[in-house]
Amino acid sequence: MEYYFSTCDHSDPVARAYARIRKEEYLLWEELLPPEDQDTRVALSTISRSTGKAPSTLRDSLFVGIYTLRRLPRLHALQHRLFHLDRERITAIGNELLVASPEHYPLIDAALTSLLTPTAPAQAMPTTTEIRKHLRRILDELLGFPNATAPGNLFIEHGLHDSSRITACLPKDLGLWVEKAIHNVTSSQGCSPIKAFVRLLQGSITTTVTVNLYQATDIENAPVWSSGTSDWLPQHREAFWRNQARPTQARCESTRAHNATASLKRYLQGRDGHCRFPGCQARVCQLDHRVNWEDGGPTAAGNLASLCQHHHNMKTDGIVRYLLDEATGIIVWILPNGRWQVSAPTGPLSAPGARWARSIAQWRRARREGALAARQTSGYQR
Repeated sequence: MEYYFSTCDHSDPVARAYARIRKEEYLLWEELLPPEDQDTRVALSTISRSTGKAPSTLRDSLFVGIYTLRRLPRLHALQHRLFHLDRERITAIGNELLVASPEHYPLIDAALTSLLTPTAPAQAMPTTTEIRKHLRRILDELLGFPNATAPGNLFIEHGLHDSSRITACLPKDLGLWVEKAIHNVTSSQGCSPIKAFVRLLQGSITTTVTVNLYQATDIENAPVWSSGTSDWLPQHREAFWRNQARPTQARCESTRAHNATASLKRYLQGRDGHCRFPGCQARVCQLDHRVNWEDGGPTAAGNLASLCQHHHNMKTDGIVRYLLDEATGIIVWILPNGRWQVSAPTGPLSAPGARWARSIAQWRRARREGALAARQTSGYQR
């Protein structure tokens, strides 16, 4: 069976036409690019004259991206085989890796090549946002978190009129926790988010926010995935949440009722990670019965998928349909034009999630070993 991204589907005339544009554009830029050790000002001015693109745009986006791609031999070879990376994605890779050190490029190359290699037919191509998110996670793990111990900032500004503005800078996981707490009070009390926020500060009402944490038991120094952020927690934030957690199970069970059990919800959240529609990263999701419960569809993992409100409505309205493989969690979406697209799960309980957890553990080891080597070289070995 051939694996390919849906953007490289040769049976799709639109995908085929745009793939040809991507390939020709990429080869043109690569041909026009001067060697890195030469003054690029001449090349920038002549290419700008022929293309109409500003020299600064060429330098800061395309040149940076393609130069970076050449430093990633595995990804560079994959690009020359598939030509699946467009200008936006190549530019994003280049800009995100400006802070990377040369010794980290082999690990980054392996991780990016894995992310950008299709593992199913007609698989959804990772979006530019997804690529940026993965690269920032890689760099955070390899380089450490420079602001890990910095206190949050709080600004309170009192206006001339009868109002005040409060701005708080929190770690992402805490910010999302506050958001959920306010949402809970808003829903239960029927009040505005501002009133909910004030009532929480006054202590006149309390609420409980449940955050599910996932950590592999078979991986040394395994990272922790949080349902609060739908992402892996930074290492310096893991202890804060672990100290408040109680061990529990996420079981792939079924129920005769329409609503999933708490354990099944935890399992599906850990399998899916976010909305399962291709390209959608929405964290707030509903559980959709692929075959309606009223029509005999079971409330079980093989018949449930996490969908945001928008894509849940599209499925309910019959605009899109899907098939779900219970063993892998892979979803095949049937689109309105009759073509199909594959969405792979990304949560910590999925196969891609498990591979990502192993990679993060590997990057953390590399960072520790690098720090130890630096201390030894500097004469600070204990």
